Amino acid sequence: MTRASFFILFFFSCLYIQAQSDSCEIQYQKDKTLYEKQLAQVKETDFSDLLKMIYKDEEYKSFIQPDKNIILNILLLGRQKSTSENKNRNGCRKFEKKGYYDLYEKVWTKDNFLYFAEQNKDKIIIPAVNSVIIYNTSELKERIKWDTNTGKEIDENGNIQYFYYNTGLKLKQSLTTDNKYEHFSILGIAVLPVAYKSKENCYMIQLQFNDIKSDFKYSTPKVYQYKNKSWEFLESY
Repeated sequence: MTRASFFILFFFSCLYIQAQSDSCEIQYQKDKTLYEKQLAQVKETDFSDLLKMIYKDEEYKSFIQPDKNIILNILLLGRQKSTSENKNRNGCRKFEKKGYYDLYEKVWTKDNFLYFAEQNKDKIIIPAVNSVIIYNTSELKERIKWDTNTGKEIDENGNIQYFYYNTGLKLKQSLTTDNKYEHFSILGIAVLPVAYKSKENCYMIQLQFNDIKSDFKYSTPKVYQYKNKSWEFLESY
């Protein structure tokens, strides 16, 4: 390769690297702007009617077992950890989301949680967050300020974890890995902001259900839009 050819190749390689770097930065800023916009929209959104629409959905109804209590697993997208692998396939760094904790607080308000409990008043309701393993939900109890009883779960190693559940009905025994699924089904409800076509303030909803250990079922993901203080179903994925 001649010196002239080498410098031409080097020149165009530099141009390609710079273009890729610019493209990465543009995408990073787009993702950052979208995330910040979604957070702002969450604060202005009332999720009460969305939950009521979910409770009327046929897939939701099929997940509610008449002979079992409910572990309500509130599914949240947590903080995206910053790692050396936090890059896409093109090597561009991804925008590090800090999670949607405001969404959790807006969806599971005191009124919304108590409405869910009222709709299932013949059942014991145990709330969990991102976990089919029950753990102390004292923060949820304090924020919602709901009346509760305290129960305990004993894991395979004999460790005890305490949890809260709604009053009115009483657990007759401690829960264990073996007996939990005999008395409870686990219902996960995920609500997540989503960029949907050119529409504003859209959310994807998906339910997760299991009443047998390690046997999960999922509902069809559905997209809803909040506009003019009302909810509209847009599409099933």
